[in-house]
Amino acid sequence: MELVDKIKKLTELKQEREERKAKLQEIENLIRSLEEEINAAMLEQGISNLKIDGVGTAYVASRLYASVRKADVDRTVEWLKQIGIGDISTRTINSSTLSAIIKDLLDEGKSIPDFVNYYVKNTVNIRR
Repeated sequence: MELVDKIKKLTELKQEREERKAKLQEIENLIRSLEEEINAAMLEQGISNLKIDGVGTAYVASRLYASVRKADVDRTVEWLKQIGIGDISTRTINSSTLSAIIKDLLDEGKSIPDFVNYYVKNTVNIRR
């Protein structure tokens, strides 16, 4: 393959990659939209899981994500020490560990200070 042909092929492949990225983003948006609709419908109807022949069992999974702004790390470390979780907190706080702690505290009905950010993301999973 000549140099000019290689450059043309590279250009074609890059164009195809961009087109596929755009298509993938479109699919991701459709998936998010459907997950939101399914999640809302399942909650509204009181359905925790739904078995569908040829597909599997659909269920809503919730995951909590927590984070702390850099400026609030010291406050968060101090707060964790005050509630008895100081042994796992250092100057850097692992987001997965923090998420697990916040989830447990919320499950226990405890309040979370406003300098700790968190949200729950629901996704629809299908177990085959």
